[in-house]
Amino acid sequence: MKKSPKELFEKHLNELVTSAKLATEHYSILKCFKNKRYKEIVKKYAGYFYFSIHAHKYALVLALSQLYDTKKNTHNIRAVLDHADGNNIISQTCIKKQRRRLDKIQAIAGKVLKLRHHRYAHKMVSLSESEANKRFGISDKEVKRLIETACKIINDISQEYSQTTYASFSHGAKLELCFFLDDLKNCEKDEQFKQ
Repeated sequence: MKKSPKELFEKHLNELVTSAKLATEHYSILKCFKNKRYKEIVKKYAGYFYFSIHAHKYALVLALSQLYDTKKNTHNIRAVLDHADGNNIISQTCIKKQRRRLDKIQAIAGKVLKLRHHRYAHKMVSLSESEANKRFGISDKEVKRLIETACKIINDISQEYSQTTYASFSHGAKLELCFFLDDLKNCEKDEQFKQ
């Protein structure tokens, strides 16, 4: 059975919420790994943490790519706005406001899409990780801005559509990771652990 325009819109919006939550969590986890407090423990178990950090970077880039993709046949912010516009689901005022927000960060979003394409999706043989960072380098500040903008857009659309917002896009994974790293540090000091 074919879905109504509103049902399709809700499906698109739910996908965006999931992508925003994933981006928020992976970004928070990566920030925890960079914390000076855990530098030594991360370095000590570099073999494990290297792959963990790589996986979180990959997942973060993928989640941001899903939010800021420009294809019409994927779940992304622009596609949701186009669908809402074509079906009169939310007001033109709201749609225009969100499009202005997107336009302001388009250059940063473009870097994420290029990074995903060249470094992760179609990994170029000649492009090392350090070269990719130089070529498509995205600062923590820019990543944070992309995440915050996506969350604002999703909340504004949701507020306009159903008078609800998402108070938090975080589920506390960063806090759990910090507890884990603290426990690991404490185990290092424990004599029983050393034996």
